[in-house]
Amino acid sequence: MKRRLLSSTLVCLLATPLFSQVQKMSYEKVAVFPEVGTRHINPDVYLGIQVDYQDWKNILSQAPYENSGPGALIALPTPDGGTEVYEIWKYNMLEPALAAMFPEIGTYLGRSTQVPSRRIRLDHTYQGLHAMVMGPGGTWSMDPAGNQSNAYYQLYYKKDLKNPHSDFVCSVNESILPEEEGGMIIKSLLPNGTQLKTYRLALAATGEYTAFHGGTLANAQSAQATTMNRVNGVYETDLAVRMVIVANNNQLIYTNAGSDPYTNGDPNSMITQNQNNITSVIGSANYDIGHVFGTNSGGLAGLGVVCSNSQKARGVTGSGAPVGDPFDIDYVAHEMGHQFNGSHSFNSSTGSCGGGNRSASNAYEPGSGSTIMAYAGICGSDDLQPNSDAYFHARSFETMRSYITTGNGNSCDVATNTGNAIPTVEAGPNTYRVPLSTPFRLTAVAQDADAGDQLTYCWEQYNTGSSVTLAANPTSGSHPLFRSFDPDTSATRVFPRMSLIVNNQTSNQEKLPYYGRRMNFRVTVRDNHAGGGGVSMDSTSFIAVAGTGPFRVTAPNTAVAWTAGTTQTVTWDIAGTTANGINCQNVNIRLSTDGGYTYPIMVLANTPNDGTQQITVPSVGGSSVNTCRIMVESVGNIFFDISNANFTISPNGAAPVAAIGTSAGSGVCKGTAINFNDQSSGSPTSWQWTFTGGTPSSSTQQNPSGIVWNTSGTYNVSLTVTNGAGSNTVSSQVVIYNTPTATTSSTISGGSNGTATATPSGGMAPYTVTWSTSPVQTGNTASGLAPGTYTATITDARGCQGTVQVTVASNISLDESNAPELNVFPNPFNEGFNVDVPFTAGTYRLTDAAGKTVLEGRVNNSGLLYIAADRLSAGMYILKMYAADKVYTRKLLKN
Repeated sequence: MKRRLLSSTLVCLLATPLFSQVQKMSYEKVAVFPEVGTRHINPDVYLGIQVDYQDWKNILSQAPYENSGPGALIALPTPDGGTEVYEIWKYNMLEPALAAMFPEIGTYLGRSTQVPSRRIRLDHTYQGLHAMVMGPGGTWSMDPAGNQSNAYYQLYYKKDLKNPHSDFVCSVNESILPEEEGGMIIKSLLPNGTQLKTYRLALAATGEYTAFHGGTLANAQSAQATTMNRVNGVYETDLAVRMVIVANNNQLIYTNAGSDPYTNGDPNSMITQNQNNITSVIGSANYDIGHVFGTNSGGLAGLGVVCSNSQKARGVTGSGAPVGDPFDIDYVAHEMGHQFNGSHSFNSSTGSCGGGNRSASNAYEPGSGSTIMAYAGICGSDDLQPNSDAYFHARSFETMRSYITTGNGNSCDVATNTGNAIPTVEAGPNTYRVPLSTPFRLTAVAQDADAGDQLTYCWEQYNTGSSVTLAANPTSGSHPLFRSFDPDTSATRVFPRMSLIVNNQTSNQEKLPYYGRRMNFRVTVRDNHAGGGGVSMDSTSFIAVAGTGPFRVTAPNTAVAWTAGTTQTVTWDIAGTTANGINCQNVNIRLSTDGGYTYPIMVLANTPNDGTQQITVPSVGGSSVNTCRIMVESVGNIFFDISNANFTISPNGAAPVAAIGTSAGSGVCKGTAINFNDQSSGSPTSWQWTFTGGTPSSSTQQNPSGIVWNTSGTYNVSLTVTNGAGSNTVSSQVVIYNTPTATTSSTISGGSNGTATATPSGGMAPYTVTWSTSPVQTGNTASGLAPGTYTATITDARGCQGTVQVTVASNISLDESNAPELNVFPNPFNEGFNVDVPFTAGTYRLTDAAGKTVLEGRVNNSGLLYIAADRLSAGMYILKMYAADKVYTRKLLKN
């Protein structure tokens, strides 16, 4: 039975950070680590650092709890030696009673302020500090350099960490539950993320696991917290699922391998032992999912067992070194994925992918696969990469989401509304037909109502078929050809990777269809919302047409040299694309200047797809560019090809002559906006302005406007203009005049007889002084003034203006009958002042020199009272405090 639904909407975590000042974590780089114990994680490349653990912990501990508003801004080092600012919140991953037993354990989540889709998980525990960053740019981690110090750490990218346990094997019994109990109902393409679903996790540990982590209960619980914090980082983003470790989890962590109830290293025994033990120790009603960590046991889990009373603890994960990303993501997130109804997604049958581990109905990834439910790094010659990427394939998401929303996994969680707007996505039409062995690209269109969320896109092939090795090239079948890659911020994926096309390479991991078949694809859009991500999907498909292709650019295909403005010929092999159901009648011809990776220049649009076309070579700047490529792309379809080699385009004709026009004349007052205009000849095509000392300091507009200098002086302005034949630069100067100011004085007013004087200086004499009186007075002195503050505007001979303010004080007597002394400080004040209140109840009133009340309030306690007065104007004020039969009075001055 589902426990409850929390109806209150979570406070949006993506608001403007409350802690606007960035706190930078201090550290020292370390080239060689001292002896700090056993080093279980050994990346090929890493950044070594030394930190003050307590200092880092104290800074993290000041972060606000999730759902309380904006987070703390903290700058952290990155593996490449830079820093990145993250917005950080703390969250409770241990139930309160367990957290009280282990106060050193703290868990945190956050996101990058530079790349909001880049997510972070951090913790401090009895085993030191840990962090994992996931998202665009690659996954990286921070882990201790050894198991005997909390001062030394290594920061490394996942790509630089080889899988230390390539013999790890996961087994899953897909028939543990009868179909009606497992409750897996597949409803395709449903969005997810309006609710965060929280499950109580009972997480046991064998004596061997505890011994690996130092033999103490605190160390084992710390290691579990680090692993599950990272696992939650994936599950919350992809499925809006969080696991919280139960209050009496300490009863499930064993410190004696000889007396614990587990046969460590034997997952087939441990899976039943764990179900019996957890239910016996803490009771079936007190957890929703159970799992046990061990050593050297591989993995084994029941499929779709969460919330099922008799099966929900059937999950085992063990490794020779149960630490770090390979254990946390490749193993634990994988095995728990089975418990949430995720099957294996790889299509290989080699290495550990054999032996009945392949799930035919879920084998959507070629080779070993690369996502969490695949077998990256343990399938021999079919391995795509050493470790799993930290996200779920579209198929895994589909089956797991169905289980937790319409299956048995929907019966025991606590669901909390996230307040997150789920993104929408369109994958495009299903009507395309394409030629064989020809590159293509797919583009999604997505929207998200939450401005602070940054969408990431993951295009994946969605075909299954027979098990096929990466090296095999069968001539029929529907098996997958294209691997999955990490989600990124681009809505377009090119098939295969553009780097392969540019370098004229092929890959067994991304094979273009080479026989007639249907190709299905899904795009998964994640909003990466902190505390519960929103996910949407859409699908599309097309037919690769037998007897056509490859569509190929045939010229230029060598390192030719072209001149801008000349006529050249581009040719291509249409390869049956004007008929055969493809019916592509027109193409676009585009130009790249970066070696073939992007094609921003349209050379000729919508020209007939007839295999040849004369073009006018466009200008690419004032100097020769030797990294040019041509693309011929279909119009109204998705296929294209590019030329095979870089070629050169050189400029032609005469360079332009630069000339500057300006609105500044002989000079302007500082702070005045100046407009500039291009008066060059020779038809320039680009402009580069430089404004030394100005704001902005540069512009690429032809006629920039609104340039401001705020300091007097003479400044240089330069303009460089360019066309296909070259460039030319000219310089000019602008004179910025100083603005006048004045020294001031005043006399006290007893009603309306005060005076205010401003004596001008600076700028250029003579001056005119105008006062903000009613009626307006002119001249250096204004008279007949009531108490208050007056503005004098000084205009010099050039028309430059400055302003000063003069306060005319009141001659109000400060004496009060029987008025005791009142201690007020500071006086004068800037932002506010403190009052040493000598009574326990009363009121106060602050009036200006004219007797107008500007602040008032009540006093409820004696002692120091701080009164904020930062919005008041400079001048004199009278503070009166009233208590019973006494009036306390004090004169104050505001700077």
